Amino acid sequence: MADAAPWLTPDWRDRAPAMLKDIEGPDGEPCPTHFDRRWLWRLELFLSVNGTTEAHREMRHDLYQYLCITCEHEWRSWRGDEQIPAHKQCLWCNTVEWTGDGS
Repeated sequence: MADAAPWLTPDWRDRAPAMLKDIEGPDGEPCPTHFDRRWLWRLELFLSVNGTTEAHREMRHDLYQYLCITCEHEWRSWRGDEQIPAHKQCLWCNTVEWTGDGS
């Protein structure tokens, strides 16, 4: 690899988290969310934690709004219990819909 361009090593896939590369969701179900979309959510999270300037915070806010507005929800269901009623929550934007029926 000594001849490789320095910006190509290490490969970005070596640093990408599993949720970015996995074809399955957290419960082992197929994850239809396109890779590009997952990458944008990762950038939003990075900016939310590491945005140090007003420009970073504004970019993070704009990206978050865009992702939420255009989110193709991937729902994860929760049966509910005595404290939290049954609901489903988007794996990406965290939108919650209360189902009340355990689905």
